[in-house]
Amino acid sequence: MSAAAPTKLDVTARAHCSGVEIVFVDLEASGALLEAEEAATPRLSASDILRVERLSLDPVRQRLWRSARIATRIVLERAAGGTVRRIDFEIAATGRPSLGEGFPHFNVSHSGEAALITVSEATPIGVDIEQLRTLAMTDDRRRRIVAAAATLADG
Repeated sequence: MSAAAPTKLDVTARAHCSGVEIVFVDLEASGALLEAEEAATPRLSASDILRVERLSLDPVRQRLWRSARIATRIVLERAAGGTVRRIDFEIAATGRPSLGEGFPHFNVSHSGEAALITVSEATPIGVDIEQLRTLAMTDDRRRRIVAAAATLADG
């Protein structure tokens, strides 16, 4: 027996202060609703759709990336209005996405089944989220990193 489809975006945490909004989205729990929202009101741009198609060799990654992009588009629409629907993001040389002049600044990070989306009216903003994972590292590499950090700290 499958679980009932969610009836609202599963936003685990949401904060809004001083012109900055931060939204955490559980992509797995919200995926079906996000797809229903996109079917009812298309928001993805042509370049978003192309990117999704390029991820077809990894269906899980494809689904999660698409869900993150739909959630981002919904958050941006809430901040800037329906005029942002389906427009391509401008991507700076640094990789930072934007909607262009006159629109709010935003950033998105997703890892695993989670996405973190931020929007700022006043200034560029950044965010990062990483899935907890164990890293394997040789003792030699660990020593070199610690030595480099010590050198920088003495700096």
